[in-house]
Amino acid sequence: MSSTRKRANAVFFTVVMVLSLFAIASVSGTVGAASQTLTVDDDFPTGEDTDPDTEYRTLQAAVDDAQPGATIEVKEGSYNPVDIDKEVDLVAVGDRADTTIVGNSNYAVNVTQDDASLSGFTIVAQGGAFGLLVEDLGDVSDTNFVAEGNHFVSANGQADFLAYVEDSHQVTIQNNEFSGQAYIALYLDAQSSTVANNEFNVDAGDGSQGGMRGAVITVLGTGNSLQNNHIGFPSNAIAGLILTGSDHTVTDLTVHGHLDEHQHESDRLDYAVWISGIGHDLSTLDVQDSEVGVFVDEASDIMLTDVSSKEHKYFDGGLGAGYDLYVGSDTTNVRTDDFAAMSSQVDTNVEVHGTDHTLSGVTSTTDTPQGIYMTADQSSVMGAMVSNKATGITLADTTGSGVTTSDIQSNGIGIHVLNSEDATIENNNGITSNTVGVSVSGSNATVIDNSIENNNVGLEVDDTSQMASNVDAHWNDIVDNNAGIQNHGANDVMAEMNWYGSEAGPGGAGQLSAMSTLGHGDTVSDGVMYDPFLTAPKDNVPHSWDQVEQFGHDFELEGDEGWQTIAFPGAGEDDVGTTLGDLGNRQGVMVWAYDQDDPQGPWLTGNQLANRSVESLDAFIVTGLDDDAEVTMDHLDSTSPPNGPGQEDLDPGWNFVGAPQDGQAQTVYQSTSNLGRLVHVYEQPESQPYGSAGDANPFQDNFATSASSDVSPYTGYWVWSDSDGELSAVMPGGVSACDETTLLNQSQTCPP
Repeated sequence: MSSTRKRANAVFFTVVMVLSLFAIASVSGTVGAASQTLTVDDDFPTGEDTDPDTEYRTLQAAVDDAQPGATIEVKEGSYNPVDIDKEVDLVAVGDRADTTIVGNSNYAVNVTQDDASLSGFTIVAQGGAFGLLVEDLGDVSDTNFVAEGNHFVSANGQADFLAYVEDSHQVTIQNNEFSGQAYIALYLDAQSSTVANNEFNVDAGDGSQGGMRGAVITVLGTGNSLQNNHIGFPSNAIAGLILTGSDHTVTDLTVHGHLDEHQHESDRLDYAVWISGIGHDLSTLDVQDSEVGVFVDEASDIMLTDVSSKEHKYFDGGLGAGYDLYVGSDTTNVRTDDFAAMSSQVDTNVEVHGTDHTLSGVTSTTDTPQGIYMTADQSSVMGAMVSNKATGITLADTTGSGVTTSDIQSNGIGIHVLNSEDATIENNNGITSNTVGVSVSGSNATVIDNSIENNNVGLEVDDTSQMASNVDAHWNDIVDNNAGIQNHGANDVMAEMNWYGSEAGPGGAGQLSAMSTLGHGDTVSDGVMYDPFLTAPKDNVPHSWDQVEQFGHDFELEGDEGWQTIAFPGAGEDDVGTTLGDLGNRQGVMVWAYDQDDPQGPWLTGNQLANRSVESLDAFIVTGLDDDAEVTMDHLDSTSPPNGPGQEDLDPGWNFVGAPQDGQAQTVYQSTSNLGRLVHVYEQPESQPYGSAGDANPFQDNFATSASSDVSPYTGYWVWSDSDGELSAVMPGGVSACDETTLLNQSQTCPP
């Protein structure tokens, strides 16, 4: 056996090992200035009727006599194998189908010289042999070999390789056709080479290589370019394209298998495209009818752009699962941009392992159990459109991964976060029409700036055997769901600053509005800390505690508690009737205020107060409440000119007012020097913002002594004034949530 043949066999068996582990541009021809033209015709007569210097019956004789840079024109005929060891251009000048080079047990054409070309032939590879063999073309400055416009075909069984290129630079394979049986149709182990505009229709399986199934195209080396190639109906192939090595570019690739209900196992295509290696960039791919559309493993820095992957499916006796895209565990930094994962007969359209991936622009709208299943750490799904799945997107056992800017519609579960740490669900403006919009199970997750609308349940939280969930959900629109937030876990869901579809905040067991007459928004369950809530949709407010003004609170008043009180430390956006509307609509309930100077006073009823603005330090007494009720408060937004903190005029004697802020009475009321006594006697709201409550039991303090009792800015107190005076508030109109927190609760800092 020749040394060339031995070397080819060594590479062949390396490829066999890779496949057994389930592994997978026009450039001008280089011809020097043509100083000589020779002609080959196997019908030339012998003897004096031919020109011995220019006319030949065999290819080899012409090559042997040719000068470097010569053009050898070949007429129709059948020719024996040729060794191209000179800088010559072999050009078929007749019909390609009738101009054939028939190989022997080694090869049909063997190229060992730079700056040569082969065009217009039918190249016939015998079973177990090579069609075109190119080796060791190492001149990095030139296009070293061009094969253009040829038809590579096998005969008498399965060829090893229809075209084989090894250890070469700047080889061009373009505008060719490959057909017949071959373990690998095109094997390219090269640098800076081009494969363009070729058509492959090859049976790649179960031939002379011990029953092994091969691939249509295998590319190794570095910096090669594949452009506008079509692989059609590869029978019994492991892969249409195996891409390994580094820094390859693939554009406009089509791989169409023919897997359908009637095909046999031996006819299937396992992988349309198999990718390993580093730094590949693939774009405009159309892959269909295999088990896995695009398979990536043992790879890093891979870019997939404008990919259509469809009609893949699990085949009985095949790989065990079908996917449009599968990214293995030994991968880093795989990125997509516009990837249509549209198979309908797979369990999961896209499955991703490894780390540091970005799936951007994935579309999957077919009816399958799972759209995207991700176990990769530090990875994200961005701009996806996923619908009609049992589960749209799953983050399972991940750390630092998330879903952003995606539309997740009409699934059983839209997004499922399972046993994950530091997951982020952010800025998804279309989590709609799912049975459950977002499900968090045994995970630490942040749910922020999403539109979660028209689901049966917007956000559902529970624990798993592995861990309890900790969920922060802020700046979301949770609107028109049958249930807004349901918490089945052990820890509270921190769900402040969400818009629930009503200025009155959410409804549900979480804030007693099951018995409320107010027009509440989506419901929340127990274990949901929803206060303060947004009083406008998320896109109409700044997403920052130190800037947002459109927020509100609610206060729970329990039934059958006798006389109760509620107060407001700052001016309100609404009038008294709107703010206390749930109380005014109850039969037998009375609302009172006390003001000595009011012409209708000193006792004022709810009807008299209904159209008046809620002013700073206003306090009210509620009587006759049999059932639980709720009061909502929306602080005054910015005005022009700005609204100051406000004040309450004190008359000599008793006044019923609120407290300016939270804290000890003597400190809170220090702006007024003529107070004699402070009395707290009524029940106060069960729930108050930021935990403000003051002393719950009745008390009376003499300001001349200690006045040490704690007071709340949301509770009314009887205050004795020795003379006319003023009690100043601390909260102006237009305050942010951060300002409110720090102004009213001196022991608290602004939330993040």
